[in-house]
Parts: sequence; C-alpha cells; structure tokens
Amino acid sequence: GEAHPDLVRFNDLTGTGTVALDYQGDLGGGIHVTAGAVGELRTAFPLALAPRVALVFLPAPDVSTRLSYAEGTRAPDRYDMAALAQAIVGGQAGGAAPNDDLKPERVRMLEAGAGYAPSAALKLSADVFALRHEDARAAVVAEALRVPTNLAPRHVLGGELVTRVEPQPGLTFDGGAALARTIDGPDLAF
Repeated sequence: GEAHPDLVRFNDLTGTGTVALDYQGDLGGGIHVTAGAVGELRTAFPLALAPRVALVFLPAPDVSTRLSYAEGTRAPDRYDMAALAQAIVGGQAGGAAPNDDLKPERVRMLEAGAGYAPSAALKLSADVFALRHEDARAAVVAEALRVPTNLAPRHVLGGELVTRVEPQPGLTFDGGAALARTIDGPDLAF
C-alpha cells in the first residue's frame, strides 16, 4: 500500500532472540513428567518467559490422566493490518496510531484431562481447563485513528470431549465437543 505520515505514525525495526529448554522424565510407578520453558528477548518489548509443566499418570494400560500448567506471553501487535484495512474501508477509521503504554498479552492455563484407549480402534478423552488472560489486545478509534489498547483481565472455564473410532482399518471417525465461557472480565467474544 501507500505510506503516508498522517495515516501511519509508527516506523521501527525490532529483533527477537529465543531460548528453549525441555525436560522429559519417567519417575516410575506410571508417572511421567515433561517440563520446559521458552524465553524471548525483544528489542521493543521486555523479556517474555513461557514455562510449562505436565504430569501424566497411567494407572492402567488403557487409562491415562494428565495435569498441566502453562503460561504464554505474546508481544502486542501495534497494528492488525487486516482489521485496520477493514476499518478504513468501512469508514470507521482513517488510519492508525501507536499506544506507547501497550503491554504484552499473557495467558496462564491450568488443565486436567483423562483418556481411555482400550484398543487402537477406540480412543476417548476429556479435558477441563481454567485460564486467566491478562492484557488482551483490542482496538479503539480515537480522532479517526485506530489505536490498540489492553483489556482488563478475564477468567475463562472450559472443557472438551473427543472421541476417535476406527471400525475397520482405513475407516476412521473423529468427533468432539468443546465449550468455553468467560466467567469474569471482558467477554471472550470481544
């Protein structure tokens, strides 16, 4: 497209360095653990750490249970170009402006699940999760310019059921249902 100083008021070069660590172990008694973390250092935003850990317990050969915790951080996108183009075409905004106070999004999630696989032809699993989403990014229009902003924290509960059936080799049916609901804070649909 065509750049114009009155339409886009941000021009910068950024860099990112990433380090990842991972550990997997068998603790005996049917207990397995995986843990890891990713660290990102960005020139435009602060250091982001994304740790995770999962414990898996296998009480029987065809039954598994899992408990996991993970965090994730995402640098804020100063401009969502597709949304900006739609806003301009729709007459909602004439351009974009940065928000110097914009913070990275952060999600913390705790998940528990169980699986049942009596054979290779049948697998069932159920998971429930709770998450806290901090500083989610949204956009507001101020003085005909689309400006990114952070939302208040929200808490979400959800779960899913998944099944896989293979009645004969080469013929597989997959099905599932999932539900997530915001219980506190800005609605997930926002």
